[in-house]
Amino acid sequence: MSRRATMNLNQAPVTASGSTKRRKPTRTATASSGYSFAGFSMPTPSMPSTPAVVSRMLTIEERSVTIAVMGATGSGKTTFINQAGNYNLPVGHGLQSCTKNIQAAQPFKFNGCQVTLIDTPGFDDTTTTDTDVLKMIGEYLAKTYKGGKKLAGVVYLHRISDMRMGGTSRRNFKLFRELCGDSSLKNVVVGTTMWSYVDKETGEAREAELRNEEIFFKPVIDKGANFVRHQNTNESAQSIIRSLIDNQPMALQIQTEMVDQRKDISQTSAAAELLRDVWEQMERDKSEFAAFKDGIKEVVQSQDEETRQEIHDEQIKLHEAIIEEEERNQRLAAEYRTKTVELEQRTEEERREAEKESLKQKEEIGHLQEQLQQVTTTSDVEKDNLQKQLAHMNRQIQEKHPEPSSGRTGAGAGAGAGAGYFGVYGVAIDQFISNRSKGWW
Repeated sequence: MSRRATMNLNQAPVTASGSTKRRKPTRTATASSGYSFAGFSMPTPSMPSTPAVVSRMLTIEERSVTIAVMGATGSGKTTFINQAGNYNLPVGHGLQSCTKNIQAAQPFKFNGCQVTLIDTPGFDDTTTTDTDVLKMIGEYLAKTYKGGKKLAGVVYLHRISDMRMGGTSRRNFKLFRELCGDSSLKNVVVGTTMWSYVDKETGEAREAELRNEEIFFKPVIDKGANFVRHQNTNESAQSIIRSLIDNQPMALQIQTEMVDQRKDISQTSAAAELLRDVWEQMERDKSEFAAFKDGIKEVVQSQDEETRQEIHDEQIKLHEAIIEEEERNQRLAAEYRTKTVELEQRTEEERREAEKESLKQKEEIGHLQEQLQQVTTTSDVEKDNLQKQLAHMNRQIQEKHPEPSSGRTGAGAGAGAGAGYFGVYGVAIDQFISNRSKGWW
């Protein structure tokens, strides 16, 4: 009797339309054919189930890059930002600037980075004083630095269309340089704009003067700043951004002064430069007024009454302008003095608080010492508990009053003095416990 092994297809194939194909005849094999199928069984085939689709997202962390754009009013800062990030921020075309406050544009993706561009008002703004602009920029940069953000670069824009770099432009750039400091100049790009307003020969001559003259951009170029042309196109703006995004982010000088050194805005290098420029301008105004008075004496004597009245009116206007400038400078000086007094008072208050806390801690430690000295017959457990309390008190003192770092001034110095006292006193406590332990055990 032959043994048969049968392969059965329990499920018929199904076509795409859903109809069932005709089943082929069952194939059989016998033992006489020379093949043995003993103990062999085919698994029951079935229709393949729909495969589960697992969605995997490859997340690549994009670096955040922050770049500030600075320059005089009308130098093209907002236009540059619009071109670099394809924005549509409002741009001023008249004498007044559209940028009254610091604006952080929405981040945009560029070369694998999330780039944020910061638009700033110029120091020669028509409606905001230079003092207010400096305060605005300084406080914003200090806030971002405290939040852990440093600038990968700064773009400073200058109009090549200006016939000369006058006093206002030079003052703008001097303030900018004091904001940055020498150490961060390698992350600075100085870009010239408005090339379409000059012919090639004139523009190149002015560019060479700006690059090579000590009173212009040569000092910062020598210290690592790049000097480039911005051709008023998206490609040109993005090329400048591309040159900055791989920089190592650095803190500007005004950030380290206001945050690390805890200086008030009025004590920064930029504020000192602004105050110096204000006093120099006031002296120039006085000299011009004196020269004006001397120059018109002869004219007044030889002109008719109408001409004398016109000259007199001009003299009054100039005098009023000088008085207004002096009053503004006096307000600035008074504000500076007020800030200094407030800082000194705050430092003195913190010093007194540190002294009070040191006395309180000293009394608590003295009380524990007395308890420890009185423990002569108590159990080892109680002695050990008192030792632990003293050690814990010592650690608390050191945590609350760490040793001050070198160079700390102002409020930090007052707190540091108390910390130094507690550090020494804590060592004395440890030595006392050690000596008492040797005597007891």
